[in-house]
Amino acid sequence: MPNFDEWYTPSHVAEAVRETLDGRIDLDPASCEEANQIIRATKIFTKATDGMKHRWEGNVFFNPPYSQLEINQWAFKFRNKYRLWKDAPT
Repeated sequence: MPNFDEWYTPSHVAEAVRETLDGRIDLDPASCEEANQIIRATKIFTKATDGMKHRWEGNVFFNPPYSQLEINQWAFKFRNKYRLWKDAPT
């Protein structure tokens, strides 16, 4: 049975993301070795290392799992990380 939680980011999207993030992606917290062939993040977290349990720093890109339960959890964490970043003193 296919895994419908994993939808890899197309290379043209990854290129646009890198361009937007000054040429680099530091972290993809919901990835795997195969997906990182396209994303080329400096650091990744996989299912085994669970990006939900780690600190996200730098230029973060993520394409979360798409099951209803998981996407809600990932979206909540991403929203909270964004709010912390946006409200941080400069």
